[in-house]
Amino acid sequence: FCYLLFLLNILFFQRNNMRTPAVWFCFLFIFFHCLCTYVLMFQLKYGIESITLSFTITSFICYILSNMTISEELYKVRKIKNFNFLPNHLEFDDHFQKHFKEALSNALNSLLDFLPFGFFLLFSFFINENSLTANIILMNVFSLLHSFAQGLSSTLKNYILYSSIGNKHSHQAKIKYVKIFTNVVLILAGIFSIVLITLGGNVTVIYINNSYEIIAKEINDMHYFFTAIMFLDFVSEELEGYVRGINIPNNLIVY
Repeated sequence: FCYLLFLLNILFFQRNNMRTPAVWFCFLFIFFHCLCTYVLMFQLKYGIESITLSFTITSFICYILSNMTISEELYKVRKIKNFNFLPNHLEFDDHFQKHFKEALSNALNSLLDFLPFGFFLLFSFFINENSLTANIILMNVFSLLHSFAQGLSSTLKNYILYSSIGNKHSHQAKIKYVKIFTNVVLILAGIFSIVLITLGGNVTVIYINNSYEIIAKEINDMHYFFTAIMFLDFVSEELEGYVRGINIPNNLIVY
C-alpha cells in the first residue's frame, strides 16, 4: 500500500514536469531497498522474509519523504497542477457504458498477456525442489534479458511515433530505422544465445556458491530450449514495438 502511494507521488512529479525529484526518489528507493535487504538478510539473519520487510520499510520511508517534498513545492509555488487520481463516479459510469466494448477488449488483451505467466506459476507447484530451483534460475536470467528486450521495443515504438510528427516522409525514416533496429536485435539475441549455450549448466555458479550437479544437469537438459525461447522473445518484443509504433487499433491480432 505504501508503495502504491509512493508511485502516486512519483506520478504527481511527472505530471508537473518535476523530473529531478522523480528520478532521485526512484534512485533512493532502489538504494534503500538493496541496503535494507542486505542488513536484514545477512546481518540480522531474518531470512527470506527480509525482502518483504525491506520493501515495506523502503516504501514507507520514500512515501513520507516524497510527501514532504510535494508539501514544500506546493508551499513555495502554489501554482502546481493538481489532478484527481479517481474520476467522479457518475462521469466514470457514463464513460464506461459508452466504451464498454473497448474496455472489455483491453481487459482480454491484458489477460492473454498474463496467461502464459499464470500457467507457469500454476505448474511450478507440481515440480520437485531441484527442478523448481533450476526454473527460478532460468526465469531470473530470462527476466533480465526480457527487460532489456522491452527497452529496445520501447525505443523502436517511440522512434516510429516521433518520426511521424511533422515529417512528410516519415515512412522512409521508419523503414530505414526498422531495418537497422532489426539487425541490432538479431545480433544481440545471437550473442546472448551463444553465451547461454556456452554456459549451459554452469550458470548455476552465478546463483549458488556450491554448484549442485543435479540442478546443473536440470539446466543443462533444457538450456537449448530455453535459449530458443529467449531468442524468440527478443524478436517478438521488436515486433510488438513496431506494431505499437504504427498504432494499429487491433494490434493484438496483428501481433
